[in-house]
Amino acid sequence: MDIRKEVIKLCMDKFGVKETEITDLSRFIDDLGGDDIDMLEFILDLETKFNIEISTEEEEKLTTVGSVIRYLEKRGIK
Repeated sequence: MDIRKEVIKLCMDKFGVKETEITDLSRFIDDLGGDDIDMLEFILDLETKFNIEISTEEEEKLTTVGSVIRYLEKRGIK
C-alpha cells in the first residue's frame, strides 16, 4: 500500500480537491477548505482505513498532509 496515495485519495474525497492541489505542506483547514467537522471525519476515515486509533493529542498535531504521512509511517503503516 502506498501511504501517500491513500492519504491523497482520502483528502480528495473528504475535501473535494484535485490531486494537483495537494502537497505535503497543504493544511487541511487553511489550504484544502476543511473545517473542524471535516477534520473529525477525516481522522475517523484514517482510523478506519489504516485500522489504527489516533489519540486526541496526536490529532491536534496532524495539520498538514505531510504530518499525516509521517505519522502513519512512524506507526509502521506501509
